[in-house]
Amino acid sequence: MKTLGVNMLDVKRSNRHTIVDLLYFQGPQSRKQLAEKSGLTAAAITMLVNDLIEEGLIVLSDEKKLTSKVGRKEQNIDLNYKQLYSLGVLFNFDGIFLMIATLDMQPVFSYRFDLPPLPMDFSSMVEKICEKLAYAMVSNGIHIQNVIGIGVSVLGTTDSEHGISINSYGLLNKSENIVESFRKYFDLPVIAENNVRAYLCGLQFYERKRNRESTLFLNYSQRLSGAFQVNGNMYMGSNYNSAQLGHTTIPNNDRLCHCGKRGCVDTLGSLFWLRHDMIEKNPSLNPEMEVLEMLDLYSKGEPAVCEVLDRSIYNAALVICNAVVALDPQKVILHGHYFSNQKYISRLMGEMEKINPHAKQITSVSHFNKQIDSLCPCALAIDHFFSHGAVLERPSQNNA
Repeated sequence: MKTLGVNMLDVKRSNRHTIVDLLYFQGPQSRKQLAEKSGLTAAAITMLVNDLIEEGLIVLSDEKKLTSKVGRKEQNIDLNYKQLYSLGVLFNFDGIFLMIATLDMQPVFSYRFDLPPLPMDFSSMVEKICEKLAYAMVSNGIHIQNVIGIGVSVLGTTDSEHGISINSYGLLNKSENIVESFRKYFDLPVIAENNVRAYLCGLQFYERKRNRESTLFLNYSQRLSGAFQVNGNMYMGSNYNSAQLGHTTIPNNDRLCHCGKRGCVDTLGSLFWLRHDMIEKNPSLNPEMEVLEMLDLYSKGEPAVCEVLDRSIYNAALVICNAVVALDPQKVILHGHYFSNQKYISRLMGEMEKINPHAKQITSVSHFNKQIDSLCPCALAIDHFFSHGAVLERPSQNNA
């Protein structure tokens, strides 16, 4: 009987997940529409919706739809987007970004910490982050009981199952336990993921398009990295390293990569190595130039920048086309500063057309603005909340 009870609870949570997912990604629905799309009975929908209304997660919409019965209108229901909040923290080499957002990914608070000396004292940094978030919650009238969780995204390899940053390329110490650190300050679910998987999650929630296709998502802002999603589920790989295309190897390249291997794409395409190679050809260039400055010089035709970036573009095209052959995705989405530059993306698509026309055909550029990347960790918390039945979880109570 005990097992049956647990199973029935899982079924109920799964059904609640189906309802909130439909409302979030397809907009306000009538009970009849929810029953038709979910495959649940009208009685089950009524019971679940009544529970969600009582909890304040669902509200009656002003919109009403005519039913087949003459003269009768059925009221739509929708998520109560302003009732609940998610917290987000993004760690990368541009800084540490904090965000509080509503359930519909609307920012309520944002803040940026400069990076401390690396590798950072993570415990001390988490304390500062949590103090800042707690103060922001009070300032914005947000009670902890209305917070669904904290999403934390970190550069590099992350064991999302156990909430551990395995290797963040010197940003944090290796094997830093993210979940434990944040739970010292907030009794909330903490969802840790690498940045690129967080971007892919954030893209779906921000655009309200639940992706069920197999998708290769590539981010290129300082170095090339990726995420691979199959049938709506993230594929992690046996060592949480799937789709890390920056660490595939290029022929005739003997440079030592920070990952410990030689010949990685990163040693020809990361910001550090691009600057290095450009300045070797033109010492008058700014040795501290950032990506956007580099891309501006590329657009203007600076010879050294063009020569180095054109070589890097060919390598990127080769790697992407090979990944398409190996993974056979239905689509490829490109995201990040490099892919947002018109001259860069035109040349990349041209190289892909020559190498593998099919790969070029299934590739598109994300319109997800780099300015809202810091929202992506909030999406991790929202996704966790939905997938666990839209139930407000408190770890201390679950472990009691």
